Amino acid sequence: MPTTPRIIQSYWSRPGLESNYFAPDGSKVNYGWRDRKYHYFSWAYSCLQFTRLHGAVDLYTDTPGKDLLIDLLRLPYRQVSLCLDDLQDYHPDLWVVGKVKAYSQPKEPFMHADGDVFLTRPLADRITSAGLVAQHIEQQIDYYQDAWSAFAERLQYTPESLTACLQEEGEIKAFNNGLIGGQDLDFFREYTTEFMHSLEVNIPHIDPKDYDRFNVLFEQALYYSRAHVGGQKVELVFEYDPLPPPEQIPQVREVLRKHHYLHPIYLYKKHPYICDMLECWLRKDYPEWYYRILHLLESGKI
Repeated sequence: MPTTPRIIQSYWSRPGLESNYFAPDGSKVNYGWRDRKYHYFSWAYSCLQFTRLHGAVDLYTDTPGKDLLIDLLRLPYRQVSLCLDDLQDYHPDLWVVGKVKAYSQPKEPFMHADGDVFLTRPLADRITSAGLVAQHIEQQIDYYQDAWSAFAERLQYTPESLTACLQEEGEIKAFNNGLIGGQDLDFFREYTTEFMHSLEVNIPHIDPKDYDRFNVLFEQALYYSRAHVGGQKVELVFEYDPLPPPEQIPQVREVLRKHHYLHPIYLYKKHPYICDMLECWLRKDYPEWYYRILHLLESGKI
């Protein structure tokens, strides 16, 4: 019988504090949001909703992450691991390393949720009982093909599963890992080991400007390819990304009504409609945290 998975989140602070990817002008980071306050609103609402709906959430972070999420925001994580303090030798633009490190830590089934994933109902049993889980499939996306073209010839090591999928399907396919996890811990041990090996061997030969594309390709496409080549079913939250085009953004409420799950990415984080909706949710459902964040911002503590 499947074990109820632990809900986990990870927060590696160095990309926000040091990376040029999120804040090229040197300003305080906002992690892609319209304003940095929404970054804090997002983490608070995501953690609080997962806690309300699934009972507890565990956090993998580093010391500055604990200072922010635990000591200042006072988010109610059940357990806190500072294992991401071990990542001091990695370039902060390799932001996905913190997530992959977190995937490798649990000793029991888990679900890792990004800090911008919001639930309105508990995850379905078909998700929590699955061997492998991802948010949705990504295919026929130029970003992945461009990433591959940018540095394929410079790779010193290419995972066999990635090559096999490319030859079989003629394109790079991937899973969006806004939610990732499952019952199959052996798979995650092997997947994270191969990711870290790929990183260690290849990064010395990759231009730092391509680190972001390396992040996405080797986290999400490698997950897809290993599962596909291994013949392992991956249960998806939804088959394809249901977010409406930006010009039809009010339809996002229909996504929530149907799926009870929202993961705004890229341009959606900058859209006033999404940002205002998130702020309203936090103020209505968790006013204690909403006003604490505003006070911390006004006092310059965050």
